[in-house]
Amino acid sequence: MIRRAYNWKLKSEKTSASSDLTLNEATTLPCTSKNNINEHKGCNDLYMSDEKLNKLAAKVVKAEIMGDAILVAKLKAKLEAARAYRKQNPNAGKEDEDNRVILVATSSTGGSRPLHSSATGDPKSKGNKRKAETHNYGERAKYFSNDDKYNLSQMFEQEKYGSNYDDEAQLAKIAAKHKNPNDDLEDIFMDDISKIRNTAKDTEIEKNRAINQHMKLERSLEGCEYCVDSKNMVKHLMVSCGDKVYVSLPGKQSMVKGQCVITTIQHHSCVTSLDEDIWDEILTFRRALTQFFNSKNMDVVFFETAVRLHRFPHMVINCVPLPRDVGDTAAIYFKKALLECETEWSMNKKVIDLKGKSIRKGVPKGLPYFWIDFGMEPGFAHVIEDQQLFPKTFAEEIIAGMLDLEHHLWKYPKKEYGDFQRKKVLEFVNEWKLYDPNKK
Repeated sequence: MIRRAYNWKLKSEKTSASSDLTLNEATTLPCTSKNNINEHKGCNDLYMSDEKLNKLAAKVVKAEIMGDAILVAKLKAKLEAARAYRKQNPNAGKEDEDNRVILVATSSTGGSRPLHSSATGDPKSKGNKRKAETHNYGERAKYFSNDDKYNLSQMFEQEKYGSNYDDEAQLAKIAAKHKNPNDDLEDIFMDDISKIRNTAKDTEIEKNRAINQHMKLERSLEGCEYCVDSKNMVKHLMVSCGDKVYVSLPGKQSMVKGQCVITTIQHHSCVTSLDEDIWDEILTFRRALTQFFNSKNMDVVFFETAVRLHRFPHMVINCVPLPRDVGDTAAIYFKKALLECETEWSMNKKVIDLKGKSIRKGVPKGLPYFWIDFGMEPGFAHVIEDQQLFPKTFAEEIIAGMLDLEHHLWKYPKKEYGDFQRKKVLEFVNEWKLYDPNKK
């Protein structure tokens, strides 16, 4: 009974002390009053992170293209208020921003998955490099040390999203060590990979590879000219913007009048890595552009050159209008040029006919390629085996030859500025607005 009374007394003292502390804090903190709370909420509404500012700027550009003056004024006012608040309060909101990133492991075929690590041990140790026990009482129980370590779903995940970089590097290392022509490299390689591997060391290697890939992607995003969030993108060249795709005019001198590009708002490397909804929106823009140029009694070609994918380039589909007489023979020119490109002998078929299928089903994911379609009619694709021999301006050179254009228009086009770009955009938009799928 005495202990209970003592406990109740101690608890009441703590409660009163905490209530006194709360009262003292309420009198000293400036945001406890109703007005201060509202001001604090208003401050939180004014603050925007870099990502939110970029998204808001993209909405302003889209509203300007749509011609909604009221929405443009409203979004611009909100954008200017957020920028002014950040300028006056440079340290505001820093605790709300999360700079952590999810590392993604990308295989050589383009498959990506989040990197998850559960291995324990020391990755720097050389231990466990002993031959695995593969026989039990004279009978083979397994071939490798980890045969009974993974279930079927884990093995499928490793096969689909894994990479063969480690095996290739290990084989090259063994080949460099054993230069005797009498040595059987296949047996030596199989004997080496059958040993028990250090799981922690393999996980560390995969983590470092994912970090390097992320750093390459960050460098590519910083200097990208086509990402809407990038500071290097010239937004006034955009003539039509959808949910995930937009149409823009080139910032350099055009080969022909009406030349434009179709690309994605977010950063994607090539068409074969796109989702279905993005590809459907690209087809919508292609159909509208084909109708637009056909109304002017012109044909149009769409082409993409996807090379050096390890540098994470931004996907660009070029759209070039051609006169009717030239467009009728364009397929013959491109097929002949593809048959003669690169070397005489190749591992893959030189010309892939896309009749009855799209480029996304004609070329495996992760391979460099070139493809061209003639309006909405399917064209040809080519798997690039030697990226040093295949020029990046392959299609531009053929089109320039068909139209008898000067060399500098496709090889070294001059960059345009100011009034030249505005004039080009206004001329295109005045004719294009009737066919723009976002304004119908």
